[in-house]
Amino acid sequence: MDLESLAASQNEQRRAVDDEIAAAVAALRSAVSRDAIADALRLGEELRLFNPHMFRLRTSGNEASPDLYAFLMEYGQVSELWLNFGPVLFGSLDPTQWDPRYGPDEENPVGTIWRPEESAAEIVRVLERQLLANDVVGRDLFDFARAVDMLALSLQVAFAARSGNGGPVKLSAPLICLVNAQWALTDEGLESLLADCRHPISDELPAGVPCPPQHSADLWADAIGYFGARQRDIATMFEGMAAYELANS
Repeated sequence: MDLESLAASQNEQRRAVDDEIAAAVAALRSAVSRDAIADALRLGEELRLFNPHMFRLRTSGNEASPDLYAFLMEYGQVSELWLNFGPVLFGSLDPTQWDPRYGPDEENPVGTIWRPEESAAEIVRVLERQLLANDVVGRDLFDFARAVDMLALSLQVAFAARSGNGGPVKLSAPLICLVNAQWALTDEGLESLLADCRHPISDELPAGVPCPPQHSADLWADAIGYFGARQRDIATMFEGMAAYELANS
C-alpha cells in the first residue's frame, strides 16, 4: 500500500470513529438510558480513552459531591453496568463493617448493578437512598443527569485531546475524570486541556502552585480543590481497608 492509500485508509477509519463518538454522545443526550451509558463506556474503553478501573464522573461542580464510578463487567454475551460511589462513600463507612470486596447488589451499600428492566428513575432512587443511608457529605449535591452529561463530555474531550482533533494538546494517558472545562485527571496526574501542563499524582498537593497562564483562576482553584479532596478520600479509603483487615485478622 502506497503512502497516499495508507493516508486515505487512516482518514476513513478516523471518520468512522468520529461517527461512533457522535452517535454515542447523541444517544446520551437524547435520553438517559442504561444502553446509552453502557455503549459510551464500552466505546471509551475500546478506544483506550478511559481508565476502565478508575473512570469516574463528577456529579456536581462542588468538590464535596460524591463521584460516581461507572464501569462494565462483561461475561460472554452478558454485559452488566455497575454504578458505584467512590472513596468518599467507602471512607464514610464503619471500617469494621465494611467488606471491601466488589460485587454490588441489593445488599451492597456503595453501588448497584443497573439491570436491563430498570428505568433511570429507579436507579436514581437507589443511588440517592444509598447516599442518605450512609449520611455522605455532599449527598444533596448528587445530580445523576449531570453525571450522564459529564460522560458525554468525557467521551468527546478524551477523544479530541488524545487524537489531536481538538488542537495541539494531547492527554498523555487514559482519562480518570474530566474535572472541568480546562482540567482532566488521568493516569499521569492532573493535566491541562489547553496547554502542555500537568502535575503528577503524588501524596503532595500542588496547593502552592500558581494558576498557569492561559487558564481560568476559578477553574484552576476547582481542579486543585478536587484533586486534593480525592487524594484525601483515597487515603481515607486505604485507612479503612487497613482497619478492616486489622479488625478481622
